[in-house]
Amino acid sequence: MTTIRRAEIDDAEQLGILHSRVWGELYERMLPTDVLQQLSPAAMGSLWQRFVTRGEQYVQHVAESGGRIVGFVGFGPGRDDGFAEQREVYFLYVLPQFQRSGIGSELLKADADASYLWLWERNRPAQKFYRRNGFGPDSRRRIGSLFGTDLPEIRFTR
Repeated sequence: MTTIRRAEIDDAEQLGILHSRVWGELYERMLPTDVLQQLSPAAMGSLWQRFVTRGEQYVQHVAESGGRIVGFVGFGPGRDDGFAEQREVYFLYVLPQFQRSGIGSELLKADADASYLWLWERNRPAQKFYRRNGFGPDSRRRIGSLFGTDLPEIRFTR
């Protein structure tokens, strides 16, 4: 059975391990090796300590299965011009062996007011997932930056 709950400071170490692993798998072909090495579990755990203590506008949830965290999501105020009053999905990741089980959709429901997100345009599986969950591309595109690497992104809204 999977449980969705708010992330807590005590989760930071486990989330750091998971986040480092997921990013390594997701971005291994696009980010330089030295950048991926900087995304160590310790560095990501530190980042998670800041995430969960950032304030009430910023909310993270985790999915637990069998006593371990298998996915996570983060929401916050919209960062785009004209979207400050809206809620943005900042990130959502689920371990590969737990994907296509409904966990991602349940994590996304943790903030029903979330109305948009930016997505790497070459991540077709993620695009398909968000479409199934009521999001779709609008006309906005941008070149984001991920640790100094250009990342073409498209905005999905609902």
